[in-house]
Amino acid sequence: VFDTLIGIFRVTFLLVFVAHLYGCIFNMIIDESMLNWWDLYAQSKPLADTDWEHYVTGFYWAVISLTTMGYGDIIPANTNERMFCVLVALTGAVVFSYCMGTIAGLIDTSSNVEDNLRIKVQNATDMLRHFEVSAPVRRKVKAYYQLCWRKTAEAFGQDFALDELDPPLRYKVLADIGGGSRSEVPPFAGLWGD
Repeated sequence: VFDTLIGIFRVTFLLVFVAHLYGCIFNMIIDESMLNWWDLYAQSKPLADTDWEHYVTGFYWAVISLTTMGYGDIIPANTNERMFCVLVALTGAVVFSYCMGTIAGLIDTSSNVEDNLRIKVQNATDMLRHFEVSAPVRRKVKAYYQLCWRKTAEAFGQDFALDELDPPLRYKVLADIGGGSRSEVPPFAGLWGD
């Protein structure tokens, strides 16, 4: 889960950074000698002509453009601005698609890991019940897998294998599995204090 959140933060940061960059450039290409996007926008809204207002408006335009919403309230007014808007539309589609695809992949991977853990624990539980392993040992095996998953956040395979368990826990599982038959095999009778 932590890796998923870090990944989502990284692509969100990329999107915000690109929007910041495009918003700043959109403000830098304003040509005061001709009609520009700021003049058109300021005519319809009572805005203070400050650097902060320019930045926020440019950033807003960039976010809306990058996310392909395009409200149409801020429009290019000359050829330079229109060319820049074309560049933003083309590169923005790629950046936004990359970000959304990455986030979807991270979420899908995260849910696959959780699904694989549930399957792994269920397979282990089924096998241990089949061999009539005691409930305390079954709980320890389940806790072991949950602890491993939290530490590594990696998906487990789907087949239960005793060699994945640490040696003391593996011994407890094998002792429970073979507990009934130990006394029936003469060389092992009394070996474990039966």
